[in-house]
Amino acid sequence: MFLFWRQATSLWLVVVLLFGFQFSVIAEEQPDKPVAIKGVLDLRNWNFQDEGRLELAGEWAFYWEEFIDPAEISTTKATPIYHSVPGVWLGLDSHGEILGKYGYATYSLKVLLPDKPVDLAIYLKRVQSAYRLYVDGQQWMQSGIPGKTADTETALVVRDVGALKGAAGTLDIVVHVSNHIGYSGGGFFSSFSLGPEKIQHLTHLGEVSRDLFLSGALFCLGAFLMVLHLGRFRERIYFVLYVMSFFSAVYMMTVTSTLVELFPSIPYLVTERLSYVSAVFLIAFTYEFIHHFSPRRFSFAVSCYILYQSVFISLFVIFWLGGIPFEIIYILAFHLFVVSVACFIEILHVLKQRISGSWLIVFGVTTLIVFGVHDILHANGYLNTTYLGPYGILLLLFFYAVILALRVNGSITRNEQLAEAIRSLSEAVAIFDNRDHVVVWNDAYRQHLSVNAQEILTPGRPFLELVRADAYSGDLPDAIGREEAYIRQRMKQHSRPAEAFEVERNSGWYLYREARTPDGGRVTLAANLSSQKAKEEELQAALEKLIDANEAKNSFLSNMSHELRTPLNAINGFSEMMVKGILGPMNAQYKDYAGHIHRSGHHLLRLVTDMLDVVRIETGKLQISPEQVNIAQLLEDCFQMEMEKFTAKNITFHTSIPQNTPPLFVDLIRVQQIILNLLDNAIKFTDAEGRISASVRTASDGAVSIEITDTGIGMAQKDIQIALQKFGQIRQSHLMAHDGLGLGLSIAKVLMELQGGELQLDSRLGEGTRITLVFLPIEQARIFFESQGSPSETTPPVKDDQTIESA
Repeated sequence: MFLFWRQATSLWLVVVLLFGFQFSVIAEEQPDKPVAIKGVLDLRNWNFQDEGRLELAGEWAFYWEEFIDPAEISTTKATPIYHSVPGVWLGLDSHGEILGKYGYATYSLKVLLPDKPVDLAIYLKRVQSAYRLYVDGQQWMQSGIPGKTADTETALVVRDVGALKGAAGTLDIVVHVSNHIGYSGGGFFSSFSLGPEKIQHLTHLGEVSRDLFLSGALFCLGAFLMVLHLGRFRERIYFVLYVMSFFSAVYMMTVTSTLVELFPSIPYLVTERLSYVSAVFLIAFTYEFIHHFSPRRFSFAVSCYILYQSVFISLFVIFWLGGIPFEIIYILAFHLFVVSVACFIEILHVLKQRISGSWLIVFGVTTLIVFGVHDILHANGYLNTTYLGPYGILLLLFFYAVILALRVNGSITRNEQLAEAIRSLSEAVAIFDNRDHVVVWNDAYRQHLSVNAQEILTPGRPFLELVRADAYSGDLPDAIGREEAYIRQRMKQHSRPAEAFEVERNSGWYLYREARTPDGGRVTLAANLSSQKAKEEELQAALEKLIDANEAKNSFLSNMSHELRTPLNAINGFSEMMVKGILGPMNAQYKDYAGHIHRSGHHLLRLVTDMLDVVRIETGKLQISPEQVNIAQLLEDCFQMEMEKFTAKNITFHTSIPQNTPPLFVDLIRVQQIILNLLDNAIKFTDAEGRISASVRTASDGAVSIEITDTGIGMAQKDIQIALQKFGQIRQSHLMAHDGLGLGLSIAKVLMELQGGELQLDSRLGEGTRITLVFLPIEQARIFFESQGSPSETTPPVKDDQTIESA
């Protein structure tokens, strides 16, 4: 940051010193040129033909608040003081009186000329704010009507040339000057010259022509930038530039009196206010320019402040009655100071951002600010030079034109690269301008069109004509017989690009994607979908086969389950009768066989039931019939059913069920199935002498959790997801001896989710497993089942890929 401050400060000082040196050279009087001393200017040794015109500068006799008769100037008893010309009387000491800005006075100068007559002319640029000039007692030139009061004065500041034919000997020049309007005092603001008539007229004509040319050039630049802005409306920097150009042109026409010379009827107050308003906004838009060159939130706030400040100053200038007060110079100085500081901060930001061409912009803005300071000093008589503000804006515009040229050159290069890239794409691409005329396309785009459209595809061709040729070509099956309807539909899709859409052509299917460009144009992309459509058909056929196979599988499993359940029920019933000896006693060996048959039948029946549940889950026809259930009683019944298995493996079983456990709203049969499956798993994977515990907890919101913990072999964390999947069995050597299809946990998980609950599994390899069933509070459960529709037939919720797999 310090480096940027140092660079910017150095640049500022260099520019100030350069222009300060230039101004000093301009203002400096040449030592060999004669000047007036005590009201007398001796030009008897001055050769006008060879040495040209001469500024009538130096000490003029000055009579405050006196309009002395030119014929009596040599005999007047009034005591003059000697006042430097050019210069204003504001602040002048006249016999102990410090003069103000308003008043009237008489200036006189005796000019001693060579004895040889010569045709001369007086060129008077600016006298504030009305004057009459007398030569040898005769009125020679006049601008406005000087008066002793504001009511008697008619202000008019204009350049003028007065011819002196055959001038020789002594010239007594007397000037009556009054100022009751100008804020910066009356008198001679600019040089007052005497020289050959032809040279004076040429000088006047040259200055007027220069001012007209410069103002015209600024107006033309402004008009050009305005047209450019219409084409690129979002780039506000063009708006700033053409406004600056217009204000600069107005400023140039008013401060140099060119506007009054062209239109003498325009009042002085109008031209004066135009010059100040244009200067105020020209200063303000200098910051606007650099702000829009690199916009940010801080600079936007400062920009608003500067513009509002400019509006207030302009309103003050416009609506002030009478002459503008002298204090306007302090207001303008403050305005210029604020803008200069803001520009300096923005310059640092621009330099820090390393924006292309930033140094040109910095130099242009800095020069314009320096010129603005100069013009304020010149307007108040502190510098005897000329107005430089318009030259500053020209210089700024020139620098920006250089940047634009660099950008245009870069854009042309990028456009050529873009066109080459578009031509090399396999996708069909076409770009249309904001008038919807085609600009560029690639071979793929031409080839995908119908033959009719290809024949008319040329630069500048409207998109509508291409669509019409396509529609009537017969290449679009969807457009045949409804060509106009297709054209309207296609134009609507093109004018308001939205989602991608497909179009069938005789050559295949195409996917169209369209988008707007920043300048209001369109980009059209068309991708050939023929190969993808073929793959889609293959995939669709494969999917249909899979669906048919899945339906056949489900039908087979369902039919098989139903067919197996009937003989299994008979086997289980008869084997139970044999074990219990209902029809008579059996010997021990047969009874033992009958027990094996009974246990194996029940195991097979459970497997068949699980398979049937899997089919019902996949087809979405698993019946869930919720009711209010006493969870303590349900658990007690389940524990009693499994007690024989606990005893057989000598497993210690512990329960913890609080008496105040609230009831649940669940499917009694399905919850019993879940508990029995989990207890069977715990018993199966727990060695003899192990421990299994079951506990119930109630949360503060009424949710009930059932936790079943065993000290079995457990499983690794990476195997938990496998265990929860359908047919998920962990392939480890020490587990292969355990029977089952791997459906218990997956069915329990789905059954919990169907009732709004959740199954949580935590296990450590070699340490055991803990399974937690979390049920909704009874009121939330009622709401859940109502939201699921009919409770008698419920489709399982799909939460993620794993849930789908588990189902």
